[in-house]
Amino acid sequence: MNLRTQLSLFASGLVVLTVLLTAGLQLALEGRRQSKAQERRLTELAGGLVPAARLAAEEGRPEGLNDPARALVESTEADYVWVLDSAGQVRYELPDDSATHGEPERSMNAVLDAVKSGEASGARDWHGHAVAERAVGLGKTGAALVVGFDSAASSRRAADALSELRRRLLALSAAALAAGLLGAAWVARKMTKTLDKLAAGAQRIGEGHLSARVLTTRADELGDLSSRFNAMGAKLQELEELKDAFLAKITHDLRSPLSAVVGYAGLLEMKAEGPMNDKQLRSVKLIIESANYLAELIDNILDLTKMEAGRMPYNPVPADLSALAKTVVEQLAVKAAEYQVRLEAAGVPPGTKVYADEQALRRVLVNLLSNSLKFTPSGGSVRLEWARTPEGFDRVGVRDTGIGVPAERVATLFTKFTQVPETANVVRPVRGTGLGLAICKEIVEAHGGRIWAESEYKKGSVFFFTLPPPPRG
Repeated sequence: MNLRTQLSLFASGLVVLTVLLTAGLQLALEGRRQSKAQERRLTELAGGLVPAARLAAEEGRPEGLNDPARALVESTEADYVWVLDSAGQVRYELPDDSATHGEPERSMNAVLDAVKSGEASGARDWHGHAVAERAVGLGKTGAALVVGFDSAASSRRAADALSELRRRLLALSAAALAAGLLGAAWVARKMTKTLDKLAAGAQRIGEGHLSARVLTTRADELGDLSSRFNAMGAKLQELEELKDAFLAKITHDLRSPLSAVVGYAGLLEMKAEGPMNDKQLRSVKLIIESANYLAELIDNILDLTKMEAGRMPYNPVPADLSALAKTVVEQLAVKAAEYQVRLEAAGVPPGTKVYADEQALRRVLVNLLSNSLKFTPSGGSVRLEWARTPEGFDRVGVRDTGIGVPAERVATLFTKFTQVPETANVVRPVRGTGLGLAICKEIVEAHGGRIWAESEYKKGSVFFFTLPPPPRG
C-alpha cells in the first residue's frame, strides 16, 4: 500500500470518526433537549387550565371548566382532566367517571400531598396505557388540578421531532463526509505529489543523472526537504565532476609512463639495445606483464566507473551469438591449450541471435570464459551453452569442471574487488583485479538481464546470464 493510499485512508478515517461522533453527540444532546422540552410543554399545557380551574373552584362551579378542558383533551394528547378539593374528593372529571370508575383504588390525598411538596408530575397506568400526570395547586382553595397525558403520544411527538433532526443530520453528515473525503484525498495527493517528485529525482540521480532537480513551491517541511535534496544533487554533481577530472588526469598521468615502460621493455625484449641473457629477458618479460596488468586495471576501473554512473554507451542489435562465441573461443584457444583445458562452444546452435551490444557481449563472454579457464585444472573442460527460457529470454551459460566456489562465497562473486581466497592459486598461479565479474554484472543488468552463479566446491561451476528479447516494433 503506497503512502498516498495510507494518508487518504487515515485522513478519511478521521473525517468519518469526527462526523460520526459529532452526529451522535448532537443526537444525544437533542434527545435530552427534546425530553426536557416535552416536560416543559406538558407542564405549560396543564398550567394553561389553571386560571379556569381556579375560578371554577372558587365559585363552586366545576362545569365552568368544561370548555377549556374539552379543548385541551381534543387538541392534545391529554387523556383526562380532574379537579380535587382540599379533602381529596374529585369535584370535576373529564371524561366522566375517568377518576372514579374502572381504575384501581387510588388515594387522591396522595396527589394533594405531592402538590404541596412540590412534586407536580408523576406517571401511572390508565385504561391499559401509561400516562404522565401533571398536578397543579389552585391557590388558597387547597384544591388541585390534575391532567393526565398519553405517554405514548407524547413520546411519538418527541420521536417525530428527533427523527426530523436525524434526517437533517444525515444529510449534513453525508455532505460533510463527502467534503471531508475529497479534502483528505486532495491533501494526501498534494503531500505525496512532492514525495513522488522526490522519489523520481532520487531514481534519476541513482541512474546517474546528477543534474536532476525537484521543482516545488511549497513553503513547508516538504519544501525544505526538496531544497535540501536539490542541494545534495548539486553537491553530488560537483563531486562527480571532480572525480571525472581526477580520473582523467590520473589516467593520463599513468598511461603515459606505462606506455613508455612497455615500449622500452619491448625494445629490450627484441634485443634492440644489444644482446641479453635469459635471466635478463625473463625480467623484461615480467616488466611487460606487470605494466599490462596495471594498464588493464586502470581500464577496468574507468569502465566500471562509467557503467555505475550510467554513462557507458550501448548499442543493442540482433547479434549472432554462435559466430561471436566461435570468435571468442578462437581468441582464448592459445590460453586453453597452455592450460590443457578443452574449450568449446558446441552448446550454441548455429545462427543463434541475441539482442545485445556486440562489443559488450564479447567482453562478458571473454571474462566468464577466461575465469573458468583459470580455475579449471588440466584435463578439464569449459563449455559455452545457450537456451531460450519460457519467458522468451536468451540464457547463456559458461560451465566448467574447475575448482568451484564455496557456497558461502557465491553471493559475493559479483561484488567489486572480490576474490575467493579458498581458490586463489590452487589450480595455477593467477593474477586478477577482482573487477571482471562486477563489470559483467553491470553490462548484463544494463541490457535488462540478470547474471548469477551456481557452484559446487571442488566439482565445478556454471555462470548464467540472461538477455531480454528485442523490443517489439
